[in-house]
Amino acid sequence: MWQKLQKMIIDQLCVWVTVVLVVCGTTPGGCLVIPQARFEVLHPRGLRVSIPDIAGIKLFSFHGVVNEEIQLNQQGTIHGEVTKAINGRWTFTNSRVTVKGDDIINYWIYVQFNNLGYHVENKQLLMEASNVTLEDESECSCCTPIHHHYHYHYYNLPEDRNSGSNDSLQHQNHQEDERLTETVTNLEHEINRTVDKLEYFNAQINPLYEELRMLQDMVDYVQKRVENSTSSNELLLIGSFPAQIPSLIDYLDSFMRERLAIMDISKKIVTAQHLAENQIVFQVFSTNDKHLLLRIAREKKLLEEAGYILTNFSSDP
Repeated sequence: MWQKLQKMIIDQLCVWVTVVLVVCGTTPGGCLVIPQARFEVLHPRGLRVSIPDIAGIKLFSFHGVVNEEIQLNQQGTIHGEVTKAINGRWTFTNSRVTVKGDDIINYWIYVQFNNLGYHVENKQLLMEASNVTLEDESECSCCTPIHHHYHYHYYNLPEDRNSGSNDSLQHQNHQEDERLTETVTNLEHEINRTVDKLEYFNAQINPLYEELRMLQDMVDYVQKRVENSTSSNELLLIGSFPAQIPSLIDYLDSFMRERLAIMDISKKIVTAQHLAENQIVFQVFSTNDKHLLLRIAREKKLLEEAGYILTNFSSDP
C-alpha cells in the first residue's frame, strides 16, 4: 500500500516539474532579466532614468525616492511611466526633482515585456556628485512575470509624445485625483449630515409611532367588540304604550314620525319586541342609525317632555 502511494506522489511531482519546465523554457517572456538602469543628473534640476530597448518591451515605469525608503507598489516622489522607446532607450525624465552629491536614490522598476509584467525591487543608488551619469552596477536577476499588476494604466498616447508629455499627463492625473478626493470628501460630509438628521428625526418620531400603535390597538379592540356584539345596534324605548300593539315595527314607525319627525323608520328596524309592559327593545341595521336616533332624541328633547326615554341597550353580560 505504501509503495503504491509513494509511486503516485512521485508520478504527480514529475508531472508538475514537466509543466514548470515547459512554461519557463518555451513560453515567450517566461523569464526576463531587466537591463541595467542609467541615471543622469540634469541642471539646474532634474533626473533622467533609462534602460536599453529590448524587443518585446511595451512599457517602462520608474518609482523612486531620495534619501527615504520605498516599498514595492509604492508610488514614490519620483515616478512615471514610458510607453515608447526613443533612440534605442526607454527614458523617463523628471524635471522637478533636485539631486545632490551623496544623495541616495531608493527605487523599484516595472517593465511590461511580451504582455507580462516584471519588476525589480529594493534597488539603491548613491549619487557621487551633482553632475554625473551613472550606471546601476548591481546585479539584475531573472524576474518572475506578474500578471495584472494593479498599479499601471495603459494610455493610448500619440506616437510623438515624449517624456515631457508624460510629466504633463502625470500632473493632470494628479490634479484629477485631488479633485476626485475633494468631491468624495464633500459627499461623505453630506452623507454624515444626512445620517445625523435622520437619527434626530427618528428620535422624535419613534415615540409618536408608539402612540399611534397603541391607538390603533384600541381602535382594533373596539371594532372587534362591535363586530362580535349581536346587540350593539339595539335601543330601548321606555314609556307608556297601548295594551295591544299588532305590529311593533309599524308602531315605532308611527311613534318616531310623530314625536321626532323621523320618516320611514320602519325601513331601519330589524327586530322589535316587548321587554316589559313599558319597555320596547328594537334593533336597527347599523350603528349609524342607532347614533342618529339617539342624537335626534337628545337634541329635540320631545320624548322626555312626553314622558318617554330612548337609550342604548345591550344584552351583553
